[in-house]
Amino acid sequence: MKKKEGMNKFQKYVTIGVFVLLFFVPGIAWIFCGEVIGDDNSENRKLAEMPEFDIAEIEKYPKQIDDYYSDHTPFRKIIKDIWTVINYEVFRDSTTKDVVIGKSDSKNGNEAWLFYAKKTDSNPVASVQGVTRHSDDAVKRVSENIKNTTEQLGKSGKKFYFFVAPNKENVYREYLPDDVKIFDEKSRDEKLLDTLMVKQDNVIYAKDEIMKAKEVGQLYYKQDTHWNNLGAFYGFKALMQGIEPGFKGFEYELQYAKPQVHNRDLARFLGMKNYFVDTKAEVKYKEDSKVQIRKEGEGDAMIEISTNSNPDIAKTVMLVGDSYRGAMLPYLQKVFYKVVSINRNTYEKSSMERFDSDTVIIEAVERNTMSGGSFKLI
Repeated sequence: MKKKEGMNKFQKYVTIGVFVLLFFVPGIAWIFCGEVIGDDNSENRKLAEMPEFDIAEIEKYPKQIDDYYSDHTPFRKIIKDIWTVINYEVFRDSTTKDVVIGKSDSKNGNEAWLFYAKKTDSNPVASVQGVTRHSDDAVKRVSENIKNTTEQLGKSGKKFYFFVAPNKENVYREYLPDDVKIFDEKSRDEKLLDTLMVKQDNVIYAKDEIMKAKEVGQLYYKQDTHWNNLGAFYGFKALMQGIEPGFKGFEYELQYAKPQVHNRDLARFLGMKNYFVDTKAEVKYKEDSKVQIRKEGEGDAMIEISTNSNPDIAKTVMLVGDSYRGAMLPYLQKVFYKVVSINRNTYEKSSMERFDSDTVIIEAVERNTMSGGSFKLI
């Protein structure tokens, strides 16, 4: 019997007992020890203040009072953390709509797959269900932008490519929970990419290469939105087959570290740090390369520039993209003479003239296909 349907009496009593403690103890502690306890502001925001009663704003008062007591309840972070773990352990349920609890390929709950479902970030879980598609106008807009960018860069002798890394939700859909129904084998963005690839031969979608590589090993982190080093290698391979078809140097050595606790982004979104376990893939590739790296700026605005004194291909590549480019970057650096990596969100058009490149690539993860394809390089 499934755990959700068949909790034993002991589990029920424990759940009820913990709920009673969490419900009553903070209030009692506040009454007797409020001044000693103080406010537990563990969040990166200003907590709600006690509102002043104003008859003219009477309709807002209940919400303001509720916000105040929610923010100033003693032990609020501890309570939230405890309930998050109980909710997961007992019900296998998520306390945030942004994270979907998937299946586990072992009997251990701390090895479960987590999936990203944030509505304001294109909701990859909903996308993979295949029930929606981008409008014809949106597809046309992206197609025309890629065509125009290709033509404009071509005038100065530059090759342009639009590269898309598949969503984890699409690659490992077999680990989605049973209540996430798949209605179409093509995700929303796959349908867009199918159209783009018919019209433009410089659009590269890495899904086929990634799907074939699943038999080699785990390609994405279980509790993160990103691919791991092995997944990034096969993304690199798909990219190279598109931009340098004659390149054949894809030999590597794969090593997996022992399973250990990792605080990946989806685990943090769920509020369960130091709980989930995953393995880390290490790919040893082209150890004979001689790469020097310098960095300009800080944070997201940092530009990384590599120079390889022993390159396979004597060309300069500019890679503009999102966080998925990070794990793929070392492989490009070991092949090309120079690689310039820039975050798409902090990219400045002056960089195109400053870094004279033979090849320019916009990279986007699948959920960002629309925004990546609409991006203006020049």
